[in-house]
Amino acid sequence: MIRKLIKMVAISKPQQSSPIPPAALEAVERWCVQAIPETDEGFQRLIAKSTGSAITILEAHIPSDPQEGTDWIIQPFAQLRYDRDAGRDLAWSLYFANPDTKWQEYGTDGLSGPLKVLLDEIEDDPYGIFQWIDVLG
Repeated sequence: MIRKLIKMVAISKPQQSSPIPPAALEAVERWCVQAIPETDEGFQRLIAKSTGSAITILEAHIPSDPQEGTDWIIQPFAQLRYDRDAGRDLAWSLYFANPDTKWQEYGTDGLSGPLKVLLDEIEDDPYGIFQWIDVLG
């Protein structure tokens, strides 16, 4: 019996680029840097991470109790989701991480709008949902 060796050739598809406009990710990264006072940079930071059509903002801080170690504690607290078909004024929607770190729409009817409006809402935090700045205080 003759066995034929069949060589499987994987055809790699070109990686699809992220649907998130690069300028939007850069704007969120700048916002993250500017949101933390320089005096707190060694203890706390915000990190923007894009995955698919979302930008997740993570809060990172060193433990306040030295017995907890020295590794940074990183937790998600806001997510900005991009819908390229929604039109410029409604392209982004805001979500927050509930205590189980599951994403929940922000506000009673959700909040959609331009990226700057949503970043301002996170910073203003009228409902006390995004209390990342109080970690050290």
